[in-house]
Amino acid sequence: DYTGKTVKSPYKYTTKQPPSKLLDKWIVKKGIAPRDKQGKFMSRKSISFLIARSIKIKGIKSTSFFQRPMELALKDFSKDLLGSIKEDIIEGLTTVN
Repeated sequence: DYTGKTVKSPYKYTTKQPPSKLLDKWIVKKGIAPRDKQGKFMSRKSISFLIARSIKIKGIKSTSFFQRPMELALKDFSKDLLGSIKEDIIEGLTTVN
């Protein structure tokens, strides 16, 4: 919300995992290539399965991609607004006299 608190999403994976094909594209896009204990690169299939399982168990943290920037902008806007109102009042008082 506008105070910076994360609003819980009603959407979640409770009975099944997210599709591995979608995660495979995301893994390629992000360039994720972890290694196993022997130092060999793991296959994308196993990585996507592990990430899907983690999402099923832990879920995905929601993001307030719009609210946080809006909150920061409102802080700056309120300072500018108060300064402008102050200038208008002072200017109005000097023109009345």
